[in-house]
Amino acid sequence: MRRGGALRIDHILGLMRLYWIPYGAAPGDGAYVAYPWRDLIAIVALESRRNHCLVVGEDLGTVPEGLREAMTEAGILSYRLLYFEKETDTESRPPERYPREAWVSGRKHTICHPWPPIGTGSDLALRDRLSLWSVSGPARCGIAVPAATTARL
Repeated sequence: MRRGGALRIDHILGLMRLYWIPYGAAPGDGAYVAYPWRDLIAIVALESRRNHCLVVGEDLGTVPEGLREAMTEAGILSYRLLYFEKETDTESRPPERYPREAWVSGRKHTICHPWPPIGTGSDLALRDRLSLWSVSGPARCGIAVPAATTARL
C-alpha cells in the first residue's frame, strides 16, 4: 500500500470465508472456514488511510449479505464489470445507476471479452498471433456482444 496508491483485492469474499480441503481429501470432505471479516475489513480500511491508498474490493457475483455494505462503510470501492451491469437483458446500466462507491471496468483478467479496445479488434488479433487463447479463438469464450451494444458503449 505504501508505494502503490491503489490496491485491488481479488475475491474480497475471501476475507469472510474460504473453502478448505484437507490434504489428500476429496473436495466433498472440505468445509468453509469463517474469518473475522469485519475486523479484517476494518484493518484494510485503517491501513489504506494510513498509507493514503485507494482500495477496490472485487465483489463480483453472489456475495453474502452485509459484505457490500461493510465495504461502503469502510471506504472500500466495489468492483463492477461493465459487461455484467445490466438494467435488462439487452440494456446496459447507465452511469447514474451505479453505486457511487464503485470502480467500473470494461475488462477483467480472468474473463474472456470480445470487446476490442476502442473498437479496433487489435487486442483479439494480437491474442491470436501470440496463441494466448485458452480455447480456440474468441468465439469459444461463450460471450457474444451484439454490435449495437458495442456501438453504444
